[in-house]
Amino acid sequence: MSTLTLVLTAVGSVLLLLFLVMKARMHAFVALMVVSMGAGLFSGMPLDKIAATMEKGMGGTLGFLAIVVALGAMFGKILHETGAVDQIAVKMLKSFGHNRAHYAIGLAGLICALPLFFEVAIVLLISVAFSMARHTGTNLVKLVIPLFAGVAAAAAFLLPGPAPMLLASQMHADFGWMILIGLCAAIPGMIIAGPLWGEFYQPLR
Repeated sequence: MSTLTLVLTAVGSVLLLLFLVMKARMHAFVALMVVSMGAGLFSGMPLDKIAATMEKGMGGTLGFLAIVVALGAMFGKILHETGAVDQIAVKMLKSFGHNRAHYAIGLAGLICALPLFFEVAIVLLISVAFSMARHTGTNLVKLVIPLFAGVAAAAAFLLPGPAPMLLASQMHADFGWMILIGLCAAIPGMIIAGPLWGEFYQPLR
């Protein structure tokens, strides 16, 4: 099978997954299983290898997430019980002001996610967003959206994030240019997809 066919299969699988979840209202896990099997069959994989590949891929991902969520929940509980989360939230609100809390949490996500995987950063910072919402009386959605936007921007564009670092190493890219271009993409992306979209989305709820 040609490379172009494999790429088109991957793109079609993603589009089909979005359709099944968003339009057909199929459960996300079931839709993922169906699309994965369909992509494997269409690409010419034997049935036994499809099952083994799905088991290996999903098992590894779930195993990683289980460790991250468990340790993150424990660490978050420690920070909450010691009052550290509230102290972090108060310091950020004093620096940015209550009216710019969504920018503060977005910037925190952008910076703190640099050395971390996406899931780890979210688990560690979500308690700060809850605390800031409690202190400001702001709807939690207005803070969670910027948090996710900041973490996603860092994970996608900025070194030394794990994914950009791997990409730069594989492509032998210049790290200086990667950082410069990444900042030009990550900062506007965080602002537009985070605080600005949060303000727009809030009245729709």
